[in-house]
Amino acid sequence: GCETFIRYNEAISILKKVQKMKELSLAKQVSSSKPFGLRTFEKGKKNPFKDAVTLYQNGGVGYVARKNLSGNEDLIDQYKVLVPALGSGSDAFPHPILGKPFVGEPNSACTETYVVAGTFKNKADAENLRRYLTTHFLRFLVLLKKNTQHATSKVYEFVPVQNFKEEWTDEKLYKKYGINKDEVVFIE
Repeated sequence: GCETFIRYNEAISILKKVQKMKELSLAKQVSSSKPFGLRTFEKGKKNPFKDAVTLYQNGGVGYVARKNLSGNEDLIDQYKVLVPALGSGSDAFPHPILGKPFVGEPNSACTETYVVAGTFKNKADAENLRRYLTTHFLRFLVLLKKNTQHATSKVYEFVPVQNFKEEWTDEKLYKKYGINKDEVVFIE
């Protein structure tokens, strides 16, 4: 019932339960690569300066002039949830699937090292999305689409958007979607 080959037969019933809810896909709100027009190798200045924007970059934080950013200027002054655009590619178990998400403060941007998973006017809602991105449930749904180390917006296609005024846990998500005990064991 979808255009993606599902590698695990056990996953099909779980995916059908999620799709039955007909919710918006998180992929629609995850940014493209280079959300602010900066490549991974680009670095900001080491120290802040007048009117600088904090730049989350490969290897840490730098500072850039707002005029050096192109694209998504409207996101700069919001809280944003950032996720590494590449997974580890490691065969370690358990597989991390996605890198560690974090909340970027207003007056910030990032290089293509990260994608923007969502933006908010308040930190609490951003934290709720950040926590959602760490659930086994979400990472399992990403795994069904992700076949390389790249974690572009496309890998979030099966992930439903939640109400981020609420905190989401695996237990709450399993209950919402009617995931049974055997399916929970498979996901985890």
